[in-house]
Amino acid sequence: DGKLLWYGGQLDRGSATTAAAVISEGKVYAVSNLGGGMKPGMKEGKGLLHVYDYESGLLLWYQLLWYEGNQAVAVGEIAGHPGKSLVLGMGKNPGVPWFMLMTFYIPGWLIPWTAPLYYLSLHFPTWFASKQGRAIVAFNAETGALRWVWEMEPYQQMAASGDNEKFVPRFREFVSTNPNNEPMCLPDANAQPVIDGSGTAFVPFQDGKVYAVRDENGDGSITPNEVQVHLVGDAFQASSAMAPGMLAVLDCAGKLDVFGG
Repeated sequence: DGKLLWYGGQLDRGSATTAAAVISEGKVYAVSNLGGGMKPGMKEGKGLLHVYDYESGLLLWYQLLWYEGNQAVAVGEIAGHPGKSLVLGMGKNPGVPWFMLMTFYIPGWLIPWTAPLYYLSLHFPTWFASKQGRAIVAFNAETGALRWVWEMEPYQQMAASGDNEKFVPRFREFVSTNPNNEPMCLPDANAQPVIDGSGTAFVPFQDGKVYAVRDENGDGSITPNEVQVHLVGDAFQASSAMAPGMLAVLDCAGKLDVFGG
């Protein structure tokens, strides 16, 4: 009948997240942030993973995250560790393309005159963005204990992969032949992870790459040979799809990559 059963409270009303909640085996796994938000120049916040009893709403445990949490967790069994685990990608959501960024700071009639800086941002993207930390992390789903973490190379571009590079042709199409086309994707830092039947975690990130992480020896330390990376192209908004022996990922440009194994 839509009756409110319980609520978890507002831990930081002034923050923002694009994450979501996942329900599995009597628990609700929620991701949010403390501080941070989408406004350009806003200081990066910290993530928070908080877990509740499905029936009573009792807070069972929580974990503070060292980067923002902007996507839901995956729940499943991962290689090298008994019982259920949570896998989560962390990182600040990407910014907006150059011409959209300019709308925050200068009058609209001046924006076309910034085109030389736009093309400079395409060739030297790190000049126009600060480094943003990101990581993939796994926790014990019952206790919240850390199982492993893969600290990734910081992301340093003003927008998600493909958004700045393709903004001009997309916008031209938007104002001419296809008014339903979106000039930018503006995705999350990463798509929701998935875990396959062998315990490998797959996490697509805003750099247009899919990361496959597997703690093969179960020692709690991820080494480079336990991570495989595949470049799809643009960043990701949609979650990956998984079927027996198959993984499908779709990037913001509509490119579909399907893997078998």
